[in-house]
Amino acid sequence: MLDLVDAHKLEGLINAATDVKNEGSREEAEKNIKRLVRKSEALVERSFELLMEKMSAKSSTVRLLALEVVHLLMLRSKVFRDRLNEKLHEFLHLAVAFNSRKGLPPPHESADALRRRTLEMVREWSERYGSFYKALGHTERYLSHFMASQKGGEGGSHLGSNPNQSNMAASASASRNEKIQRILHDKFLEILQQLPDLKPESALIVQQIEACLEVLEQQIEVEREREDEESGDDDSSSECEGLAMYAVSED
Repeated sequence: MLDLVDAHKLEGLINAATDVKNEGSREEAEKNIKRLVRKSEALVERSFELLMEKMSAKSSTVRLLALEVVHLLMLRSKVFRDRLNEKLHEFLHLAVAFNSRKGLPPPHESADALRRRTLEMVREWSERYGSFYKALGHTERYLSHFMASQKGGEGGSHLGSNPNQSNMAASASASRNEKIQRILHDKFLEILQQLPDLKPESALIVQQIEACLEVLEQQIEVEREREDEESGDDDSSSECEGLAMYAVSED
């Protein structure tokens, strides 16, 4: 059960840790957040909710500061990792903004830093916890491709000396890239959302395969024992025939 006093204190600490103007108190706020959420899983859950609200802020600087606290708790709480894994597609929308029509909020420098830092963190999470959260590995690879495509699109192309022609070509190229990215992004999120549903089915298939293998092993063992018995009977018959022939030759 969530303690309301601690919940109120947690909200104040997260506000301090994501306060753009109060840089001096952020480090102390982060330490106190770590200390406070150890009290209960309910506080961890509440911290996730508050941080997702911060990740929805209309400032990329606030989102970037919130991301640092997310990283802090990801490395320390399984409950937090479970919650983020459940909301991974929503988190990526807020941290990267795949849809270029909306994009990330200003300032531009913080938006770029937010994307880069998100990729760095997802890579670390994938290395540490990818064996438990398969979606992290898929996310890391997809983010790498997405970031590379964004860099490639920034340079643009210069066709001819006509500025209007260059602008039209750049606009058409950007439109095509946006459409492709949107399709890939939607497909990726669809896969991410389906992964939890596939886990029980996959586990059942594994159990069925193991049961089949066990039956096959038993059948192989039975056949092996039968062959051994038949082989033993053949050896006994051969030995008796040899003794009989030896007895006849003695006469």
